[in-house]
Amino acid sequence: MALTIVPNAWESEHFRRRIFRVILDSSVTSRQLADALAAAPPHDLLEIVLEDGDERRLAAAMDCGFRPVVRFVHYADELNEAKVTLNLPYARGWLSRVRRAVPEDIEELHRVTGKIDFPGRFGVAPYTRQDGVDYYRLRVEKAVRGLFDDVCLVLATATGIAGFLLLRYGASDDECDWALMGIDPSFHGIGGTLALMIAGEQFCLEGGRPRLTMKAPFDNPVIRLYEVLGFRRCGGSVHLYRIPASGIFPLPGA
Repeated sequence: MALTIVPNAWESEHFRRRIFRVILDSSVTSRQLADALAAAPPHDLLEIVLEDGDERRLAAAMDCGFRPVVRFVHYADELNEAKVTLNLPYARGWLSRVRRAVPEDIEELHRVTGKIDFPGRFGVAPYTRQDGVDYYRLRVEKAVRGLFDDVCLVLATATGIAGFLLLRYGASDDECDWALMGIDPSFHGIGGTLALMIAGEQFCLEGGRPRLTMKAPFDNPVIRLYEVLGFRRCGGSVHLYRIPASGIFPLPGA
């Protein structure tokens, strides 16, 4: 088989959208992809993830209406207590303000999420920015309630929630993926983001999960903070999406 189309059961179930991933092998042609898409099950979103530099499959996907939305760089790290301790002074006093989220934080998290421009699939045409806000608000809320991502940490200031970090436990018992991070734009560059990341490291280390993975768009300035904390780049990928002409079902309550 040149390709397979498999449901993204995790997101489809939680966000009530029919989301599928298209998995291509190295020999796929534009015609084979087009034929498979013609027979694809009803869907709201199709996703392809390709290794950066995979020009042949990238061309085939774009010929069939997929478009690159996000280019990711992947980072990984092995934590140790000495390295985490070394970075503590750089948190500029914010570290004591990071804690685990509780349901009472959800309204504030909705407010903060509405101020952040996430470089994801639901913030580009034919979606509106509000579609993206609705998606990420629901994702963060589910994380707080323990229904999607495993842990939500928040940066709680005197004036309210300023940022969050979602953690998802990996396939192995010692692994944790930093699934999503957001910070109020007014708190950029003053130490809050770094404090949130250091707190995330401490949480994972204390929980016996020293193997961390994360990803960010190639041009995301937060990459420099990953490098400050000792993360190393381990590859790149391109995420492409194809949306039916009829658009998508709205999120619950949207």
